[in-house]
Amino acid sequence: MDQSHLNQPLSTSISTLDDILLKTSFVDTPIFDLQSTPSCRGMYIVMTSLIVSHLSQNKPVIIIDTLNKFPFHLLKNHTKFNADFKNNITHYVCDTFAKLYSLISTKSNFGTDSLIVINEFHSLLELYKLEMSASYEETILKNFIENNSTLINNKASGAKDTFTKIPSASDLLKVSPISKYEAHVKLLFRNLHNICTDSNSMIYLLGYMETKYRPYKLLNNVDASQLAYSEKGRVILSPISTHKSCTTRLLFYLDWYHKTPHFFRNFPIDDTRQITINQAMLKLINVVKVEAKSESFSPIYFDVDDEFYYDQEGEFTGEYRIRDLSDTTVESCHVVSSSPSLDASIIHVTSNDLANTSSTNDTEAIASEVIEESEEEIEISYASATSANN
Repeated sequence: MDQSHLNQPLSTSISTLDDILLKTSFVDTPIFDLQSTPSCRGMYIVMTSLIVSHLSQNKPVIIIDTLNKFPFHLLKNHTKFNADFKNNITHYVCDTFAKLYSLISTKSNFGTDSLIVINEFHSLLELYKLEMSASYEETILKNFIENNSTLINNKASGAKDTFTKIPSASDLLKVSPISKYEAHVKLLFRNLHNICTDSNSMIYLLGYMETKYRPYKLLNNVDASQLAYSEKGRVILSPISTHKSCTTRLLFYLDWYHKTPHFFRNFPIDDTRQITINQAMLKLINVVKVEAKSESFSPIYFDVDDEFYYDQEGEFTGEYRIRDLSDTTVESCHVVSSSPSLDASIIHVTSNDLANTSSTNDTEAIASEVIEESEEEIEISYASATSANN
């Protein structure tokens, strides 16, 4: 496979993250798995920077929406976004797995050197898995009800109506719905890899982590039977294992500014055991953790620039810029399979905190409204996958 796309001058606007994704041997896959906590906007901030840098090379970008809209207002508000980029952006809507599979299977939909974004990818797969299981149970239950009704009627009327049998050629009772689901996902990823190979494209799968409940570990001297009726635990956000071919994963969440290398560089502390953070320094910022192959890198901190980072009021110009809050080098370590998942008690943030991670001019609106109401109207070509199939 031609891997020249790895040397393209793409940029996330975060130099530390660029060094990992574009300049290391650990990242050699054209498919990137991006997962975020629900309250974090960092994933879309990074994604819009990648899209703009790709469009600046006069190369096509394809955005595929599934269950929710891509935040086009972040793209439009990017300082390097040019209205001329509109001709290289194509937008599809695939709200079912079948529509997405049909779109991906048609290679003519994707040009050479494309950057392909599939929004809410993980949620769509989860929905499809639930739909398959529900359909499986519904079919079996319907057959049972029909045969039960026939049996009752035969006893009441003395008739000898035959029962409805599941065809012997059917695999309904032979193959579980989960096995079918996994087979379909495998075919989908095969087509995704074919697109990357044939058109030298890159694919970014965007989604959210799943919620799990984790009980607290028991002390060695505590009898487990004593806590049988009062087990306690916590809610965590755990990354989803999308597919074995997704070897590069970016996990986005929120954390406190005073944990960043930028804070310790500007406010040196001799004794780290005695730290009192002033309320004015409490600020939530974006974090991304990169996992590539068997390596896991240290967290990378970043934020949208604002007056918080300046000593004088007039120093902040209001220009949209992403500020890298990490070290110039990021250490990596071998991934341990039993590593703990992200803890929601640390990273849960309400909607009021989103102002820390987005431009102050950003407003929640669907893409068409933002584009149409903009003074610099940006016409993005919308192409529904459904109409394309028709």
